[in-house]
Amino acid sequence: MNAAHLHLILVHFPVVLVPVGSLFVLLSLFFKSNAQLRAALSLFVLAGLLALPAYLLGEGAEDIAKLVSEVKKHDIHEHEEAALFALISTGVLAVSSLLFLYVKRRAVDFSAKPTLGILLLAVFAASTLIITGQRGGMIRHPEAFQDEAQKSASPLNDGD
Repeated sequence: MNAAHLHLILVHFPVVLVPVGSLFVLLSLFFKSNAQLRAALSLFVLAGLLALPAYLLGEGAEDIAKLVSEVKKHDIHEHEEAALFALISTGVLAVSSLLFLYVKRRAVDFSAKPTLGILLLAVFAASTLIITGQRGGMIRHPEAFQDEAQKSASPLNDGD
């Protein structure tokens, strides 16, 4: 197992945890449930904790990816730029969630305003993670991002 493999394993956790946590926040607002909100906040903290090693392993993954002839350095650079922004937004979400968990421990009543703030942070972080994931996918899977016109013009399409 090398840095590229570990990077690919870890990056998927924040990409999944933040949107799932966002759904939990929505449910907590709908049902006025502190338990669901605490679960969401915990998922956000976990996503932030896993985003850091995923980002740090990106350098080692880059070194390995550059050895593959089809990999474009431009794609790696675009992914790296997006990843830093995603790391920061996920980190802000994680720290905010941790603070919110601490405050919620002291207060029992359900308040929608701070919860909406966390939801907005989560949607923003999820957006940055999705963009980063897309740019990462373009490094080794450009075929997944071709539109239909490009696919039909591809030499791999035999006209069937």
